[in-house]
Amino acid sequence: MNFEEWWDDSKGNEDLKQEVSNLLQSSNYDDDYISEEEKALWHYSEDELLKMKYNLLMNQTDRIDAGLNYNQTDIKRKLNNF
Repeated sequence: MNFEEWWDDSKGNEDLKQEVSNLLQSSNYDDDYISEEEKALWHYSEDELLKMKYNLLMNQTDRIDAGLNYNQTDIKRKLNNF
């Protein structure tokens, strides 16, 4: 793979990368893991990003249990998991 193929972001991966980056920030992983993944994130393929997104969605911080500010969506999600 040459540089132009690697750098080509015409597949819409930019939005997916940003979404994964946002999910990393609200995940329950430690700061070191988050930092390392954010650095590597911009080199992942679309398939890798989708797998990472799924993993991050399964590992989000429970805002209610963590004592953080939460909203109606957090309450509904928590009630649906019981």
